[in-house]
Amino acid sequence: MRVIAGGMDTGALVAGIEIELEKNWKTYWRNPGGSGIPPLLDFSSSENVKSVDIRWPTPKRFFDGYATSLVYQDHIVLPLRVTPEDPAKAIRLTLNMRYGVCSEICVPAEGDAAMLVHPLAADDARMAARIQSFDEKVPQSDHKALGIAGIDRKDGKLTIAVRVPDRALSSDLFSHSNEQIALPLTKPLDTSPDSDGLLHFEQTLPKDLPDTPVEMSFVLVNGSDAVEQTYVVSGDTIKAIE
Repeated sequence: MRVIAGGMDTGALVAGIEIELEKNWKTYWRNPGGSGIPPLLDFSSSENVKSVDIRWPTPKRFFDGYATSLVYQDHIVLPLRVTPEDPAKAIRLTLNMRYGVCSEICVPAEGDAAMLVHPLAADDARMAARIQSFDEKVPQSDHKALGIAGIDRKDGKLTIAVRVPDRALSSDLFSHSNEQIALPLTKPLDTSPDSDGLLHFEQTLPKDLPDTPVEMSFVLVNGSDAVEQTYVVSGDTIKAIE
């Protein structure tokens, strides 16, 4: 595991966390699924860093014979956009990362990485291209034809209707919450779209879901396209965040 940088772009550093795994080994998405360890990223020891925007490429479901997880395999870069406190000064990006890696058994791992980037340093075209190749796999924030058509809540479950532009391509729906709430994996309810062209997924809600509003994000995949949409769930009220 290491941090890499492509260069500055409109006042922010384009960077990434690169993880190279042995063949057939896996690491986990932010919601690891039925087994695995969610990655914990700590940039608090960094210098001249105002914020770090972490971008998550779309994962894949993986069934190991016992449970289904959401994983990255072999090689992954998590793109970062690092905003400095002072663009005229050097950025020292320091990362402590705790994560899981798995071949047949999930093993906890921890690593530290650091990088110093001066504001006038030349761009690294090779690293920029590597980061960009994974940034293209990050779900879009908006898609004209791909998206969630509606969500209903009943008996501790959400039924999510989605619209996909290409029915011949495989589709999936992943979920996560930024509020330290472990969401079970969604379950597809259809094998093909209904008469309205919609597919349906079921999201079981945790029994300890708080009464206060909870933010949930859903990643809808259709072939190589993906879109991420965020909702606030409060009681029976479900509202999209624009």
